[in-house]
Amino acid sequence: MTYLINDETLVYTQKGQASYRVQFIVDNDPQNPWEDWEGSTPLAVLSFGYGSSSTIKEYTSGHDILNPIGNMTTAYVSRNRKAIFDLLDIDQAFEAFEDECKEYGAGNLADYRRDEFIEALGGMNASDRFEAIAALWEMQGIPAQCTSSNGYSQGDYVELLFVAHPDWIKEIGFKSVKSYVKQCGSTFEGDANTYGAWAWGGVIGYKLDLLDPQDIERGDYDANELQEVEEVNSCWGFYPSGSSDYFPLEKNFAYLIKEIEGGIESHRKRTFKAKSARLAELIKNHVPLHVRQVELAKFL
Repeated sequence: MTYLINDETLVYTQKGQASYRVQFIVDNDPQNPWEDWEGSTPLAVLSFGYGSSSTIKEYTSGHDILNPIGNMTTAYVSRNRKAIFDLLDIDQAFEAFEDECKEYGAGNLADYRRDEFIEALGGMNASDRFEAIAALWEMQGIPAQCTSSNGYSQGDYVELLFVAHPDWIKEIGFKSVKSYVKQCGSTFEGDANTYGAWAWGGVIGYKLDLLDPQDIERGDYDANELQEVEEVNSCWGFYPSGSSDYFPLEKNFAYLIKEIEGGIESHRKRTFKAKSARLAELIKNHVPLHVRQVELAKFL
């Protein structure tokens, strides 16, 4: 089903020139940026079903962003065990936890302590676990963020976990996390907007039509009811800038409108050039004036 954004239709007229209509249409089948594009930030999406059920969809290109503790060295876990313990909100006193680790993990205290932390993380409810995962990555100096995205219908809500995994950072051409942060920052608002636009209908396309000038001259017209003479161009897959919504269109798609207007001007120039060439040909062949008029009328 095609959803025409009726209120945003534009008509471009210029005296003595062709007239154009631009219709904007919701793209119902946009590419998934995390499946069809390269270099997208590793992402995990938490969706909620009936009751307390939830599912996690990972777009991570093989990077395990859900296991921040697994990225920590044994020495790091030992040095920061109190901070990790507090972050995971383990339901016992820290001293008791340490005594337990020493009692049962005497053979390999560091591994036992790590396993206990991983188990505590896995025992959290899904939303709290996402928050804790982001905090554990940030503790290591790795940019991470837990946020949410929602649409306009009941149930259109997900939680998003973005992690600039160190291996991914190297894959996209940065030498270090520090160099990545310096150029890209440590927040993921743009990624969240891109996901929201893809998930909730914020991606659009457009159709550019050539119109009959006489229809415009009659005035009092409904732009969407005008009959096009020719489809000049159409294109899909445009994402809003700085937002997940397609409206207000003149703001969130200012770049696209500018591109379309450039295309209209280019089409007008090509039409004028073709019309001038045809006129020269008609004059050269001594074609009668009334025939010339009919021929040139084809170039709206």
